[in-house]
Amino acid sequence: MSPKLEPPDRFELSATPQQLFYHVKHDILATIGPGYLEYTSIPPAAGYQVVKSLGLDPQVERKSVRLLYNPEIRTLSITIPTALHNCHVSWAFQELSHALVVGFFTQIELVDLDFSSNTRFDNFPIPWQNIYKEPDCYIKPAGATLLTLVFEAGFSESYQRLIADKNLWLRGGAPVVNVVMLLMWSLISGNKVKGFIELWRSGAPNPRHVDIFPAPAPGPPHK
Repeated sequence: MSPKLEPPDRFELSATPQQLFYHVKHDILATIGPGYLEYTSIPPAAGYQVVKSLGLDPQVERKSVRLLYNPEIRTLSITIPTALHNCHVSWAFQELSHALVVGFFTQIELVDLDFSSNTRFDNFPIPWQNIYKEPDCYIKPAGATLLTLVFEAGFSESYQRLIADKNLWLRGGAPVVNVVMLLMWSLISGNKVKGFIELWRSGAPNPRHVDIFPAPAPGPPHK
């Protein structure tokens, strides 16, 4: 995996949104393989304008990046994901299929769900109107303005950034967003990977934490 890139922590306050756009676009196109880019201290109006323009750029789109502007912490970030970063998508699809088989969902209910990834959301209500977010995966009832269940995965970025993503969804997406599932992966010795999942519910102060790999000791099933 490519090392984390280190762009300037603070973009010059005198820079125009157009200058920032070309600066970030250059960094995206120059990144070989997976990586994570982060730019801090970006004013909300400029950050939203730049990230939306990046989302419409054909060259950036071909890189299959995940774009985010978080006005709460004034941070613009770009994730170029690994295959591991996306592994939860197939798992979530399998679980939805299993839910149909065991009768948790009816066929009509399942068809009524929008299950996807790489979709851009920028229709958050005031005062969150400058949020621009592409979830790693989500489930949304047909006709809903926002999601009810969101997956956010991290590999290159820090756990603190995943928590910021979670806060963005549960605060900016309230009361529609109900559950955010965080998946955190990291390298350990021997070129192996460890990972865990945290399930955060709206209104609950603490998450449910489950280790994924290395596999935890056998115990009672989680409810």
